[in-house]
Amino acid sequence: MKKLLLYIILFFSINSFSQEAVTIKLDSLFYGLKKVHTLNFYVEDVIDNRLYNEYIGIAQYGIYNYPVPLKFESSLKNELGDFFKRMFPFENSKIPVTIRVNDLFIKEDPKFLVEVGDLNFQFDVLKKEREGLYSLIYSYSITSKRNTFDATIGNIGHLAGILFESIDLISTKIDVSKTGRPIKLAYIEEPTILTQKPTPGFYKTYAELANNLPDVSLKFNIKDKSKNKGSKTIEITDANEMPCEYFSYFNGESFYLNSSFYNNSDYFIKTYHIDNFLLFTEDFIADDYITAYTIAKGRSGYKYVKSRRPIIFNLADGKFYPVKRENMTRLLEEKYPDLYKKFKKNEKKDIQETYEIIKFLFEKEDAKWVRERLAN
Repeated sequence: MKKLLLYIILFFSINSFSQEAVTIKLDSLFYGLKKVHTLNFYVEDVIDNRLYNEYIGIAQYGIYNYPVPLKFESSLKNELGDFFKRMFPFENSKIPVTIRVNDLFIKEDPKFLVEVGDLNFQFDVLKKEREGLYSLIYSYSITSKRNTFDATIGNIGHLAGILFESIDLISTKIDVSKTGRPIKLAYIEEPTILTQKPTPGFYKTYAELANNLPDVSLKFNIKDKSKNKGSKTIEITDANEMPCEYFSYFNGESFYLNSSFYNNSDYFIKTYHIDNFLLFTEDFIADDYITAYTIAKGRSGYKYVKSRRPIIFNLADGKFYPVKRENMTRLLEEKYPDLYKKFKKNEKKDIQETYEIIKFLFEKEDAKWVRERLAN
């Protein structure tokens, strides 16, 4: 009954539909829900740790199911922060914990006479040890798929069920007396990964990668997949044959990035480390600039127009950038015309050639000048 009531409440929590976005407000979740008073901790803060944090998915709009971005009316930090702080309220005698949201994404897949709603919610519970340093007490990943006649409305109720499940997990699984793996939520001046030798292991999120703090205890199965049109990909699964949800893997020689962070797949793609960048070639959404909307479109699984091209992941800011022809023209055409011809010929199919060209630029030109033209 409580869940049914919550679904009804959430049905009326869709704040607005438009051709620009569908917005959701969670305030109405507060009504009629009991706070959890019997625990020895409270939620002090919620951190939005997603790479791109404007949208939480793609919704279908109108009778033709036109895809538009889905987002909270305020922000994930504010909406989920208010929710969890209400459910796990402050008391002087309790220990504060922080919830770090690593992913919250909603997908809709229209089928004949039915629509499939797919929701993924990943978060960590952290305990502050001292200023700037936390320990990871517990990690959760909740994935749910459901058939419905209207996936947009159904996914709002779907979200309610996921939030109920997260409340139950936090209430029953947390032991704040233990100390977990160290986590840094920020870095000073520049990411540590830019100045230190990378440590082999699995990096849960970009924050761990920036701070060069991998998880070295994970046991995963790794096997090669077929070539991704010239780019090497691998499949990483856990002991239960479930896809690895970590952001990056470093094997001591190369970084691999998890494709699920930018598209609708779950392979890891090999990258080439140059200066501050990880370079790879991929079928990416064909936007001139990679924005939060680009990433949401890629992850949604909709048949948006894609273009195979070189992409860089900037270790300095945690963002993706296309290696645009116009930028390479400025870098190469006048001074290195032969290299420019090679780039134009091979940019979509030979990642090794593109790597050698960009590596050459960093060796011959001012590194800051090259960085500024690649990452814009």
